[in-house]
Parts: sequence; C-alpha cells; structure tokens
Amino acid sequence: MVVGTFWRRQYSERMPYLALTDTFANVTVFDQNWVLNAIQRYFTWILIFTNMVPISLMVTLEVVKFLQAFFITWDWRVYDIEKDMPTKV
Repeated sequence: MVVGTFWRRQYSERMPYLALTDTFANVTVFDQNWVLNAIQRYFTWILIFTNMVPISLMVTLEVVKFLQAFFITWDWRVYDIEKDMPTKV
C-alpha cells in the first residue's frame, strides 16, 4: 500500500494513460497529501476484498459439507440397529 502510493507519486506524470490526475483542477492527486492517499488506498483494498472473502468462504463451506457427507456415509460404525439401516447422506 505504501509502496504503491510512492510509486504512483513518482510515475504519475510519466504515465498519462493511467489517468492519475484530477481532470477538473489539473492537479496531480498525489501533490495533496500522501498519507490521505495511503489511507484511501487501504480502505479501497478492504472494500474490494469484502466481496471476495465471503464468496470463497461459501465455496469452502460447501466443499467441506460435501466431503463430510462422504465420510459419514463411509463410516460403518454409524449404523441404526433398530431400523437395520446404514447412514445415507
């Protein structure tokens, strides 16, 4: 995050295609305050990953449930004697 802030500050004039300048005031965004920029980049990173982490956790939970169902089915000790039935998931 901090390295990215300094990199953008150093190379913003050399790369106009990145649109790192404010079009209304023609002032480079990084001439204002690098600390505020670093904080903004940090919270932008957090906002991006708030959507990614729950999706990956949901996928992981579904895979775990699927594997647990196989393990429960394969366990011969989980058996209902009264109904004379093995476990089916």
